[in-house]
Amino acid sequence: EVDAAAETLAMTTARHWGTGTKLNLERALKIGDELGGHIVAGHADGIATIIKRDDLPDMARFELRTARELARFIATKGSITLDGVSLTVNTVADVVFSVLIIPHTLSVTTLGDWRAGSEVNIEVDLMARYLLLEPPAPPEWGMPEMKESWKVLVKPEDRPKAKENDIDIENLMSVTLRDAGQVA
Repeated sequence: EVDAAAETLAMTTARHWGTGTKLNLERALKIGDELGGHIVAGHADGIATIIKRDDLPDMARFELRTARELARFIATKGSITLDGVSLTVNTVADVVFSVLIIPHTLSVTTLGDWRAGSEVNIEVDLMARYLLLEPPAPPEWGMPEMKESWKVLVKPEDRPKAKENDIDIENLMSVTLRDAGQVA
């Protein structure tokens, strides 16, 4: 028996599962285990549809189509997880991408049963997801907010009124406070 949340049923192939459905399951890495492949979180992001299967002499080539919001994370030679199997992307053209599957993977996973028209779960590359994440816009500060953030170390009335050193002020680099035209 398996529990699945409404979101899982809405965005994955789990809604089609029944008794006897074969799934690819892999144990999670333990701290200290060798990482010999792609980084996979095990969280499906959506669905890809197989649009073509080519059985080649020493492998199978699959072309798949996915939603545009997921396709932006897919890159040639990048990683992708399809139905729980971590794979390397072969080609990418807009929302269509391909993968090459070796005979061993075809025989020990459910990928050998894939056919054109089948839907598969897709997990996009974790690093691509974070790399393409839009950073939040920094808050815009005006002069009142800047002045509020200043820490006054020497009050203006306590500052020297005459030159107290031999520094060539004409060749001195200074920092100008934004929006104020004042030298810090």
